[in-house]
Amino acid sequence: MSTSAIFSNDNELIDFARKILTDKMDSLEKDVNHCLEKPYAPMPAILWCIACIDFLGALLAGQASKKILKSIRLRIPRNT
Repeated sequence: MSTSAIFSNDNELIDFARKILTDKMDSLEKDVNHCLEKPYAPMPAILWCIACIDFLGALLAGQASKKILKSIRLRIPRNT
């Protein structure tokens, strides 16, 4: 794995990625659990799921460009 200019080594990159992914999955779990309580409101969790899938797909494809990341940020619920 090669590092980018932002990270001094692979371990920094891996630690950063692990934190980002953990934060996103924790936020998703929190929102889904909240939406399953009465009164039910599943739409925010559904949108957040779609945003997470887009984000993970872009990372996997190596295409997490500024345009993709901006698109994902637009769909992230403001309360997370």
